[in-house]
Amino acid sequence: MMTRLLLAGFLLAPLPALAQHLPLPPIPPLNAPSSELAPMPDLEVRAPRSPTQTVRLRPEVFSSERPDTSLGFAPGSRYQTADERRPLQTPGLRLTVPLQ
Repeated sequence: MMTRLLLAGFLLAPLPALAQHLPLPPIPPLNAPSSELAPMPDLEVRAPRSPTQTVRLRPEVFSSERPDTSLGFAPGSRYQTADERRPLQTPGLRLTVPLQ
């Protein structure tokens, strides 16, 4: 009987601590700004025009910048792609068309 009473006391003792009231949330200001709108993009904006707004065609050798492929190889050696092993790079034509 005594152990049951002690057990009930241990179980019921923290109940008042668990029943504490939660804090109130912050109260919004009385004069809340309601007329301010979010910034809107300018739909009439245009890109600046460069002096050469014409279609251009010019020869060019295309070689892309590759990452360092020498990692993992012996010092002084590196992996080469088939394009890099050619003695002459194949030229191409670059067509530039301005967008309006």
